[in-house]
Amino acid sequence: MSAILSGIIPYLGWASGDVFAVVATRKANAFLASFFNFVFGFFIYALYVPFALKDLNNLTLGTLIICVVLGIISAFSFLGFNEALRIGNASVVGAVAGSFGAVVVVFSLLFLKETLSVFQLLGIVVIFIGILLTMLNFNEIKKGQLFNNKGFYLSLLVMLGWGIYHTFIKIPVRQIGWFWPGFIAIITGTIIYLLMGLKQPKSLKRTTPKIYLFIFIAATLFAMGEFSFNYGLSIGSASVIAPIAGAYPTLFVVLSRFFFKDKLNKQQTAGIVTTLSGIVILAFFSR
Repeated sequence: MSAILSGIIPYLGWASGDVFAVVATRKANAFLASFFNFVFGFFIYALYVPFALKDLNNLTLGTLIICVVLGIISAFSFLGFNEALRIGNASVVGAVAGSFGAVVVVFSLLFLKETLSVFQLLGIVVIFIGILLTMLNFNEIKKGQLFNNKGFYLSLLVMLGWGIYHTFIKIPVRQIGWFWPGFIAIITGTIIYLLMGLKQPKSLKRTTPKIYLFIFIAATLFAMGEFSFNYGLSIGSASVIAPIAGAYPTLFVVLSRFFFKDKLNKQQTAGIVTTLSGIVILAFFSR
């Protein structure tokens, strides 16, 4: 039961957190939303530090370097995600970026010596077919322009970044527990955003208290999801929680269509449905 709950929490938290992230990003800007998400996330994570100090005994320089590198990837991926949400269609961005589970399976196969079933391969193929349907604009192709959506490009990079992060975070989680890899990544991202903010102070322009509240809610929901997901990995329940948590784009697309009413053409709709179908196939058979 605890393993199932460890999957349900990120499924609900990541999807609903993305909704608040969309609002904050579109009302303010991508950098401000990302900056304060990491700052709020830092303080949320810090509350648990006294209960995890003993796990630091297993921290090595190599593990620390892995966590820092993953923190850098996480910071820029999250910034790219928020920018994609700002300029693009939330349903499209959510479906594509949320397909990082396919990247995790491929990278786990290549680098972590994990195995790939026929149905997992089918899920990956379906996901990428859906992405192509979402991306290609046949009217633009006729005009000699193959791609026309900057938000889509960013969501592809985010998918890759999150795929790398969630693949290799398994390594430090196994060595120093579920808490510290995420917290070190948050610290790294916060430092990066602080340095970027010092160079571009105008990007941290003031916004309304309501937007800060939305960012805080999003940060809390994201942190809860990461806590639960990493905890599940630490107790060896990845085969149970990954299928549940990895299907969160299905909920986000429904929520984004309800809250933001972004318009989709028939081809984009077919692409999103295909992508989500691939995610469900991949999730169900990643057991």
